[in-house]
Amino acid sequence: MGLTIGAGPFGERPQGRFDFDPPAHVRYIEPTAKHVRAEKDGRTIADSRRVMLVWEMGKQPQYAFPAEDVTVEGRPAPGLDSFVLLDWGDADAWFEEAEQVIVHVRDLYHRIDVLETTRHVRVSIDGVTLADAVPKMLFETGLPPRCYFDPTDVRLDLLTPSETETG
Repeated sequence: MGLTIGAGPFGERPQGRFDFDPPAHVRYIEPTAKHVRAEKDGRTIADSRRVMLVWEMGKQPQYAFPAEDVTVEGRPAPGLDSFVLLDWGDADAWFEEAEQVIVHVRDLYHRIDVLETTRHVRVSIDGVTLADAVPKMLFETGLPPRCYFDPTDVRLDLLTPSETETG
């Protein structure tokens, strides 16, 4: 997932390898052209068009804001004078441009592609078929491919509701 998480080059389980000995800790900083905003209890606590993205080994990317664009106390952003970091939980809602960002900062280096396929896939448990069709294939950076079936191709009568959710 991206540069610093999971199978990324500076993540915990890199898929590839370098042809040199990488440092034990990496922090990568780059500007984003996106307008980023954060809200807490219905009021804006950060609003900037001068945001930097900060990646650190083993962590999701974070937004670093110019201190003057933040109305709450943030942590100093290492390597960025006069910039502060806010933890994801410091805000109730985060926005890139006018679109809400859910779960964590969007990673510029993390691809998600959903492709049509000709693969025929059968899913079964203990010999009972749950789905048997041509799904869409989801390819996500650093993760194994996943199949997404049309609900009409799934034996929904064999499934039970769960409290488990992703995201």
